Amino acid sequence: EEMVLIPAVEFEMGRAVGAKGGYTNEVPVHRVFVHAFRLDRHEVTNRRYRRFVKATGHREPAAWEPESAARFGGDDQPVTGVSWDDANAFCAWAGKRLPTEAEWERAARGGLEGKEHPWGDGPPDRYACMHRPRETGGPAKVGSFAATGFGLFDLGGNVYEWCADRYSDGYYKDSPSRNPTGPTTGTQRVLRGGSWNSDTGIPTCSTRYFHDEWYTGDIAGFRCARSVDPRSDPRWTALQGSWQLKQVTDHGKLEPPGKSWPEVLTVLASEFRLSYGSDDGAPGDLSVFGQFRLGAGKTVHVLLDGSHHA
Repeated sequence: EEMVLIPAVEFEMGRAVGAKGGYTNEVPVHRVFVHAFRLDRHEVTNRRYRRFVKATGHREPAAWEPESAARFGGDDQPVTGVSWDDANAFCAWAGKRLPTEAEWERAARGGLEGKEHPWGDGPPDRYACMHRPRETGGPAKVGSFAATGFGLFDLGGNVYEWCADRYSDGYYKDSPSRNPTGPTTGTQRVLRGGSWNSDTGIPTCSTRYFHDEWYTGDIAGFRCARSVDPRSDPRWTALQGSWQLKQVTDHGKLEPPGKSWPEVLTVLASEFRLSYGSDDGAPGDLSVFGQFRLGAGKTVHVLLDGSHHA
């Protein structure tokens, strides 16, 4: 399954206190930074899940039973009827993991800060499978509706998507500001995104759902995530060491001493969060997407996500 790179960024997560609609577990709005990660472009399909079941002997989902298969068992429909443990097991088999709740919301917003839905503020008609009859409806084939700004499909509607986090109603009041992973105790897990049976106004970017880990309803599915370690990126090797800031432009271009600029930093800056410090060790201003503001003649120390120095 193709994965999409979601660049590292700090964004506003949740819903404002007193905002129209929504639920109390979505407040308050709070700034959250998440590392860069990759996310499946589509929800995991029955076709992919069948390969997993065949390879591992894992139990089949309830939605594949004869009375349900016609509505939920199509190869290109998202797999449903899977518990959190089932989804977690598939991700591990695929060499991936479930996304955190913060990662999911970051991806759903698609760079649209403050918008209600993954597609923006407009009607969902072109973007989401929702409002289908409970007794006769079911999810659409993945990718049937338009993609979000990140090129992801079906983040609103089709199936609720399991996240890695345990659930707590008041978690946002005390959640970490960097890469939150949810409470450390509890048996309920977070679900995000809405389903084929949701009302058209329900699945917002900030709406939080939850259920017991063993829940296997026909509205629950998932997609996989994968962490990004930039130190394994061959382009990162080219940045090892200190760089001399030879020229300051509107885009803050940097050049390595004695070489023509290969533009590798520009590429990395669009994928990872970069900051810099002066040559005397004083911290520099935080920089996102490669906008550097530092006096000419200073030595630039590339700093990745506040943890990896080059």
